[in-house]
Amino acid sequence: MNEKDFKILVEIEKSRSITAVAEALYMTQPALTYRIQQIEQKLNAKLFNRGRTGIHPTVEGLIAIQEAHHILHQLEQLRLKLTQIHSKIHGTIRLGVASTFGQYIMPTLLKAFLEEFPKVKTEIITGLSRELVKPLESGEINVAILRGIDHWDEHAEKIGDEPIYLVSKEPLDLENLPDLPRIQYRMDSYLKSLRVQWWRSHYDRPPSTVMTVDNLETAKEMTRLGLGYTILPGVCLLKEKELLKTPLLFPNGQPIIRTTKMYYKDEMLRYPSVEAFTDFMRRHSTQIPQA
Repeated sequence: MNEKDFKILVEIEKSRSITAVAEALYMTQPALTYRIQQIEQKLNAKLFNRGRTGIHPTVEGLIAIQEAHHILHQLEQLRLKLTQIHSKIHGTIRLGVASTFGQYIMPTLLKAFLEEFPKVKTEIITGLSRELVKPLESGEINVAILRGIDHWDEHAEKIGDEPIYLVSKEPLDLENLPDLPRIQYRMDSYLKSLRVQWWRSHYDRPPSTVMTVDNLETAKEMTRLGLGYTILPGVCLLKEKELLKTPLLFPNGQPIIRTTKMYYKDEMLRYPSVEAFTDFMRRHSTQIPQA
């Protein structure tokens, strides 16, 4: 049962009318009736009698309503305590974030974090993952969201995976891909190694690179103009509707996946703002788009 189920029980006690309860909780009457039936099934008890004069609780229903009041009160007290804790957490947290994660994912997460912890200030450095390791080691960065960092002796926690795609304006003949024009761009060593692994598992000759640009957005726009194909991580294609994308697969059908992790030194958790952020990322990792 969830919070709305308990609110249903309390509202029935107040009004004894399905119509009034449905209006109060912004539900349709059929949806409310179905939900009441589900509650009774979960509790394995008949909670209400329905008649011409409305809906009335049984003895079991009165007990359930009493408990619902208690549970809703506890939830409200819990929210109050958490709000008080959040309002007390302050300070500055310095984040190092991989470029694409910083561009496509971090803004939404950061907005939600600052709404929850309004007194925390943030400083963010973005760049290629390998460029952010030294600031993380030196303590210049408290927490880093990076990819492909294998040599790290302290805390590293996965927060998401994403596929890698072959991207083009028109359908590609994969058998003749080495002869088709490819658009390269500056990328971190982790993504480059995944791309190389995939290519070598399918082809025994190098690609035909026709241009090299500074970043993946430029490569994507060149591809949109039909100047060639490129290979892009799924994170930059979340809202893409025009370009064709084919997931990179090994010959056995296994997809090429890029993993994103959260890195920090355990000693950083002595700062309340850092502990709050790492806990926030842990709670929200399932909401990170995976393309």
